[in-house]
Amino acid sequence: MCIRDSNMTRIGRVGGDCAIIARRDSGYYISHLEGPNPPYINKQPIGDGGSQLLNDGDTIKVGNTQMQFHI
Repeated sequence: MCIRDSNMTRIGRVGGDCAIIARRDSGYYISHLEGPNPPYINKQPIGDGGSQLLNDGDTIKVGNTQMQFHI
């Protein structure tokens, strides 16, 4: 499921692995929102409590869903 607002997009399911992509002045960032597993960027977990800048072409994995980020 993907819920989109003007500056944020939520990826995942409520009660499961969920992440949010937020548009900031310096670019797009992904953060872990809920669930036991953090999102992966290019096969690396983003870490606890942090956010990571996304680059064009990055591979994102949230739960069992994998996608590619494009600006």
